[in-house]
Amino acid sequence: MEYIFYIIDNLPFDAVPEKNILAREKTVVVLITQKDGTFLTEEYGYVTKGEIYDLITNREKININGFFVENFSLDELRRNNGSNTFHQKFEAIGTFFYGDACFKYAQFKDISNFRQAQFYTRVDFTQAEFRSKADFKLAIFYDFTLFRVTQFFVDVDFSSACFIKDSVFDHARFASYTFFNFAKFFGQVE
Repeated sequence: MEYIFYIIDNLPFDAVPEKNILAREKTVVVLITQKDGTFLTEEYGYVTKGEIYDLITNREKININGFFVENFSLDELRRNNGSNTFHQKFEAIGTFFYGDACFKYAQFKDISNFRQAQFYTRVDFTQAEFRSKADFKLAIFYDFTLFRVTQFFVDVDFSSACFIKDSVFDHARFASYTFFNFAKFFGQVE
């Protein structure tokens, strides 16, 4: 069994311009112990879910590339202000999602990029709509993953994505090119 520990450090997180990663005031150090007893240490920029909610509400571009995101929930945002629409580009390349990742009923109007994102949590994209290109290439889904009744109106790429536990694509609609090249499914798929 894998265990995850993390520390929010007051040291600044440096920008990596060539990867479009922004600087942050704090760094999150994540320690992942693996089944064989070895461990990995990774660093991410710290962003609060409140900061992301403000970007969504203000219809601003969202760039959380290389950040640590804990307990993100569109359900919570909708309860507070009724918003569930990403009007601008949503970038979460190499982002570490932990605790909760609820994108239920999300409407992505512009490009959404989850390339190389790590979801160390249950992920819910139930009834989400992708109106522009969606990229999940090389993403890793470590827990139960829901794409139930999700609609992809344009290209979606799951190439080399890894689904560790069960994945549900029940009644998902793929209207354009869909790529699952070299994707790995270790749990059941519906």
